[in-house]
Amino acid sequence: MHRLRWFCVSLLMLLSVMVVAQDKHLQLEQLRSDMYRLYSLDSLQRFMDTTTKLKEVALAVGDEKTFYRAWANQALYIFRKKDRKEGQAMLEELRKYALAKDSKFGIYCATSVNISILSMLKIDDKLEEAYQECINYVHRYFPEESAAADYLGLARIYFNHHKYPQVMEMAQKALKEPKLNDSHHQSALAYLCIGYSHMPEDQFDLQTYNQYYEEFKKFKQKTGRDIGMNGIVDYYYYRLNNNPQKALEAAKGMKMALNRLTYVASAYEMLDSFKQAFYTLKAYKKLTDSLNTEEGKKLATEHALQLNIARAESEAKDLRIANQVLELAHKNDELAQRRLEEEALNLSLQKREAELSNIAIKLRNDSLDHYNKDLKISEYKSKLETQQQKEQAKKLRLYSIAIIVLIVAAFLLSYFYRRQKHLREIQSAYNKLEDAYEQLETTTKAKERIESELRIARDIQWRMLPHVFPQRKDIDMFAMMTPAKEVGGDLYGYALIDDMLYFCVGDVSGKGVPAALFMAEVTRMFRTLVDGKLMPSVIATRLNHALSEDNERGMFVTMFIGLIDLKSGHMDYCNAGHNPPLLDGEFMQMETNAPIGLWPELNYVGEKIDNMRGKTLFIYTDGINEAENIHQEQFGDDRLQALLKMDLGNAQQTSEAIHKAVEEFVGEAEPSDDLTKMCIKMK
Repeated sequence: MHRLRWFCVSLLMLLSVMVVAQDKHLQLEQLRSDMYRLYSLDSLQRFMDTTTKLKEVALAVGDEKTFYRAWANQALYIFRKKDRKEGQAMLEELRKYALAKDSKFGIYCATSVNISILSMLKIDDKLEEAYQECINYVHRYFPEESAAADYLGLARIYFNHHKYPQVMEMAQKALKEPKLNDSHHQSALAYLCIGYSHMPEDQFDLQTYNQYYEEFKKFKQKTGRDIGMNGIVDYYYYRLNNNPQKALEAAKGMKMALNRLTYVASAYEMLDSFKQAFYTLKAYKKLTDSLNTEEGKKLATEHALQLNIARAESEAKDLRIANQVLELAHKNDELAQRRLEEEALNLSLQKREAELSNIAIKLRNDSLDHYNKDLKISEYKSKLETQQQKEQAKKLRLYSIAIIVLIVAAFLLSYFYRRQKHLREIQSAYNKLEDAYEQLETTTKAKERIESELRIARDIQWRMLPHVFPQRKDIDMFAMMTPAKEVGGDLYGYALIDDMLYFCVGDVSGKGVPAALFMAEVTRMFRTLVDGKLMPSVIATRLNHALSEDNERGMFVTMFIGLIDLKSGHMDYCNAGHNPPLLDGEFMQMETNAPIGLWPELNYVGEKIDNMRGKTLFIYTDGINEAENIHQEQFGDDRLQALLKMDLGNAQQTSEAIHKAVEEFVGEAEPSDDLTKMCIKMK
């Protein structure tokens, strides 16, 4: 009775354990499905709670792969949608944990996530090779697992480098991988559409492309997920089907800011809205500069190096074990070979002993005959040796004489040969020295001529800029320009007509002689237009119309043009894509027109300030705030604003103080751009 009771209790406990285990596995599957569903949504707390619970359940049931996948997805999700430093710190914890547990799958997951981070940070150095190594790692150690994520990473790289046949190849390989989840399946179909949309015209068929798109659209409707590429696929679909307005709407609906700005600018170009395209690209550049910080790139690169070391250590451990097994097998083979050799040697020794016994008997029988023959041979040998010694002595004398003659002849021939060779080398060196001297003289003359012409060009450019400024009681004005090279592309100018003060500051695109020529043309045209007593916005419009015609080089100039009525203090101005000036130490908020010379037939918008009396206006070019020191740090807007909030004296003293501060900040670094500044103080 007691045994029966114990058996029943044990059976009930076993059944309860099986039920709990079954519940755990069902819970694991549900949490895994929720993780992939929430990954594409903007719900940070729900995603983190779900993946944390999934890690706990995976550890409880011993599912190592699900545990590391959940951890890796947490790091990537945090990096993409919350904070990049926090995501990289979580990835570092994952790497250390996997290395301590000697988990090859954990090292693979950490490596795969870090490659994705490097890709998002645009660190393309050896990224293709890293993806391929990751794929080989999965196929070698986990053939039953999917390497689709890495194939899709390669597809993204080839897409960024415009290698569209390779994009389609990687997408097709991803579709053939085992255990393909919905997110990877949808991404692979998206890359198939994107890759085929960029095929050459002779290979592109719109009907085939639309079939690819319909397959992607059905799968998207089935899953209801936004993988971050839906908008890009829709954009190309509407573009190829000649619907630019729909393409613009698809671009504006993209969630990722970088993609949205890129494709919105492209859609504006399709609609011939070049102004909107210009501002969109400008916003894109500002966003990329703020995202890709050097600190983030450094952390990602360090993580990649540490993961490569961890992966190498894991593989080296396997290789050492395999080598030890091979060495043991080799030593067993050597021992067996030695035993066989020893047995063969014993048999050979026994046979040799028998042969020696027979030989000894035969030698004893032939010893007397040999003794008699040896006596005769010794006699003949003595006579022969005597005769040979005489002949050898005679030959030795002849050989000695011949050798001496040959040595003397060889010495004389060598002496004459070296003497002739030395004379030829001296003549050749003399000829080369003479040619080098002539070439040096020619090069020196050419260099002096070029330097002289550049000095003349610099003097001409210097004389084009005004260096004498109005001497009036109601205004204090000063301007200066320091070129980075022999000649520069910055400009400034002014004209005082009665009580109307016209002034401008500009920065031509590019450097060197082309920029200087363009600067001269702009300066000449500004002086001509000022004589017509036009408003600044009209001057900018007419300059743009003249400079954009036949502008094959695509050069342009940013300018700030102003007009002050010295009697009333009223100022009209127009900013054409130039850095905002500072008024009493504060950056002016103004209409940002396009730079002059890019697009014809633009109408520039002007603005005004009612009273400038008692105010200080400081205008500058980007060579001031973007000046870099040897550590590649920029002078920046904050330093410039802080200086201008101080009392630096009159207009000339203020300009010289700013110039000196920039020079001290740059230090030993090479100047990267022209330095131009203009200060106007109304009294």
